[in-house]
Formats: sequence, structure tokens, C-alpha cells
Amino acid sequence: MKKALVVGLTCSMVISLSACGGGKQEAEKSAGGSDNVSQTTQAASEKEQALSEADSGETELEVYMSAGSALELLDDATRSIIDQFTEETGIKVSYNVPGEGYEELMKARMASNDMPDVFCTHGWAVVRYGEYLLSLNEEPWANDVSDSIREIITDDNGNLLVLPSAYALFGINCNFDVLEEAGVNADEIKTWKDFEDACEKVRAIGKDPILVGGKDLVLPAQIFQDLCPSVLTEEDDAAIQDGSFDWEKIRPISERYVDWVDRGFFNVDCLTADFAAVCQSLAAGEGAFIFLDSSIVNQGLAYYPDANMGMIPVPAENIEDGQIGIAGEYLSWGIWKDSENVDAAKQLLEYFARPENAKILAEAAGLPSGLENVDYDLGKLTGEFQKITQCRTKPVWDRKLPSGMFNDLCTAAQSILAKEDDAVSKGIEILRQSYNEKMK
Repeated sequence: MKKALVVGLTCSMVISLSACGGGKQEAEKSAGGSDNVSQTTQAASEKEQALSEADSGETELEVYMSAGSALELLDDATRSIIDQFTEETGIKVSYNVPGEGYEELMKARMASNDMPDVFCTHGWAVVRYGEYLLSLNEEPWANDVSDSIREIITDDNGNLLVLPSAYALFGINCNFDVLEEAGVNADEIKTWKDFEDACEKVRAIGKDPILVGGKDLVLPAQIFQDLCPSVLTEEDDAAIQDGSFDWEKIRPISERYVDWVDRGFFNVDCLTADFAAVCQSLAAGEGAFIFLDSSIVNQGLAYYPDANMGMIPVPAENIEDGQIGIAGEYLSWGIWKDSENVDAAKQLLEYFARPENAKILAEAAGLPSGLENVDYDLGKLTGEFQKITQCRTKPVWDRKLPSGMFNDLCTAAQSILAKEDDAVSKGIEILRQSYNEKMK
């Protein structure tokens, strides 16, 4: 049963992850709805109770986890470790998992400057939560943070802001048997030209080179999430941050996407298929590639446990640039800088970071640990993750953009797949306008 949970829940995980601060759920919602008020009032009441207990000499930490109660195995693992922590230290923990309401709840609590003692930053440690977080540079586990994720969770002043119990690592998912049948060596796909040549060979044997489930908007947009970091330069990244980015630089990337559509690289039901359908198709050997993180492999193995599936690094634009891995926060714990229980909060993070506990959390999430001293086992994916971590790592691209712009990437990608007239120019204009508005 637990194995099935890992596979099924990872599907929910990736939709949440790719849309953290973006995606289908992200269209900026008001934090003032009645549900949010109720949640915030309840949270405030819990906080008052915790402070009262603290005054009586009994510390209670308020801890919020963002991954969602649907991720049953990860939720169970976290609760178990917290229970052990309380048993060992005597520190009580109020553990909360709001699920889909997490982002709105945190926005409301930021507005009232009343954050949990410990909380997950779900992709936004630096950009959104940075001013609320305590620097963790001096913690005993800080030097063990992996270089693959360290830069992403460190602010401009060099402050490490969270403990990365597990982080998302994106490459391109593939079915190695399909590639072998087409005469393609996955290890030789170094550039996008190599990738396109591989797609032609797969198409020649009557199979779909790239599988996309357009019913879930994350999947079409993920192609931008892989292409943009591998094509755009560090100067482009800096321009995005300072507001001077020239959106015409997206044109050749969008035109490549259109070219793939015109060359028949996608499944015919690319607009209507859903996440589960394309996962099953990849595992069944009906296609070669899917753009997303490892949830694709985990989900596919649920249908076909013996499927020869895995991940390859994201190809480079030019061979000298080198392949990349794309990393993003997933299960990352920060401490509110104004917490009255900082010492206890640090103890909890140190407990999470102990190798035996960090291993449990990473394996429950089905993702690499953000700590290099953790010997985690993710089954068939362990080797692929190790290959990708040897490449240079870049952040998930939409995390560089203003909050809410993942929706616009979804719209641009969907219009390309639908072969709409002038999809490239329309998509660029949507992105430009949204960027300028949100940068204000």
C-alpha cells in the first residue's frame, strides 16, 4: 500500500510544485475571503494558546507544512518525526497542513506579521518570504546543504534561509526502451539538436516523440520551463530581475516550440490528455519523452512496474554550454525571525536534518535530499538524479518571474499546441504585459 501511495501522491506533488506561486492554482487570489479569514482567525487563536503555554513554562511550536495532506506518506513521515522530537525534547509541536489554502493563509499571516514559528516556503524562500526568515548560516547542518539547491535558497546577502529536506530536480523523463528501439542512445543527447534528431527517429518508428497532457496546463508550460533556462544567459536572468528584460528573446524559444508542433513531435491528443494518461503512455512504450520532474516516472511505474523509465539532464543550446539540471524548492523549512521560540525551532530543524530523519523525509517525498550527507534511496531514479546533480543547476524558470506569471506561460504554451494564428507574437505580448504590470 505504501508503494502505491508514493506513486499516486507524487502526481499531486508535481502539479503543486510546478505551480508554486504559479500554475493552474496561482491566478492571484485575494487573501480576504471568508475561508481565509476563518483560517487566519483560527491560526491566531492557536498562536495565542501556544504563547500562553510558553508563558507557563511549556513551549509549543507552531509548524506549517505546505505539501498538502494529499501527500499521505510524506505527511505521515513528518508527523512521526515530530512526535519523536517531542518525546525526546519535551517540546510540543502544533503541526498544521492547510493543503490548497496554504498560500493564501501565508499571505494573510504575512500581512498581519504573525507567522508560524516554522513553516515551508514552497518555492519562495528568497523572493516572497525572505524578509520574514531567520538566517540559518550558523546551524550545524548548514555546511551540508547541496550546491544544487544552496544558491536558490540563499539571499543576496549570503543568508541561507531554509533547511531543504527535499528539493525538486527537473530533467526530461524518458522511456529508454523506446529510445533503444529507435536507435537512440540517451547518454548522447547533449544538445537540443541531438534531442530533435532523437525525436525524428522516434517518430520514424511510429511512436510519439514528446507526450503532453494539455488538460493539465502545467505540462505544456513545462516545455518553456526547460527551454528558457538552457537558452537564456545569466545577463538575461539579471535583466528579468531588474525589470529590463527584452521579451523578444522568447521569440526563438517559442518558434522552436512551434517547429516541434509542425514536425509532429507531440501526441495527437496533446490538448485533451491528462497527467495520468501521458504517464501511462510513456510507461507503456507509446512515446519517448515527457517534460516534468520525477513524478512522471513514479506515476508510470505504478501502471507498469517493470517499465524501463528514467530521466536525462536538460540539453544545452550549444555543446560547450553543457547540460543542466533544473532545481526548485519543495520541502523547505524556515524559521520566522520574530518567533518567540527560536531556540526550540532551531532544535526542530536540527532534528529534521539528522541523516536518519532526512533520509525518511526525502524518500517519502520521492525527491533528492537537499543535504549531501544523506544516503537516500529513490529506487530506479537514484542513478538518474545523481547524473543530473553532476550538471550545473539552474532555478525553475518561473521562480525568476513575478508571482503569478506561470499562468501566462500556460496560456502561451496552450495557444502554440492549439496551432492558433500568430501564437508566438500573441504569447510574447501576453508575457510582456503581465511582466510589466506585475513588476510595478
